Amino acid sequence: MTSSTIFFTLKVVLSGLLIAAISTLAKSSPKWAAFLTALPFISIISVIWIYTETKDFAVLESYMKNLFIWILPTLVFYLAAIYFFRIRAPFPIALGLSVVILSLSLLLLNKTKWIS
Repeated sequence: MTSSTIFFTLKVVLSGLLIAAISTLAKSSPKWAAFLTALPFISIISVIWIYTETKDFAVLESYMKNLFIWILPTLVFYLAAIYFFRIRAPFPIALGLSVVILSLSLLLLNKTKWIS
């Protein structure tokens, strides 16, 4: 195995463990599981790699601005999912409609001039 294969495998295993831990925690403490999920681990790691590779603050600024804007449709997804779960829509329908709403929000945002 090459070092890049080992590193990739380590990332996959650690990511899987994090997801498994959070989904297990959600059964007993949804609040803390949601807190852990909401932390921007991927964004922080990405910023570190971008800076390490480029040292370009303009790239970092653009990345963070676009990231912030792309978060807006995900908020629409969460609101839709909360609504559908609250009215006790069947799970596949609730999740499916929430994903459709997310997709439409992403398409709409992509058509705006906000993303650079």
